[in-house]
Amino acid sequence: DGDLDITELGTAITCWHTFTTKREQMETLLAKFDTSGSGKLEADELKLYLTELNGGKPVSDDEVAWVMKVADKSGDGAMNKLELLCPQRSGS
Repeated sequence: DGDLDITELGTAITCWHTFTTKREQMETLLAKFDTSGSGKLEADELKLYLTELNGGKPVSDDEVAWVMKVADKSGDGAMNKLELLCPQRSGS
């Protein structure tokens, strides 16, 4: 509806706080995995990122697609810094 309810506001504040306090760490991670230099992680780059987060255990293409579906709020097929920090499903 274009307005934030109290739950959405809380989520937005939490995401913004995380983004501002972890900006340097996120930029380091993006520099490592953003091999295309787009400033975002496309699916193949996201897969490498998720594999590292998973302790080196490979993740499937289906898992990457699911993360992208849930967290790519801009709908551009890539994950930006804020989407990586706050990968929450719309409406949750």
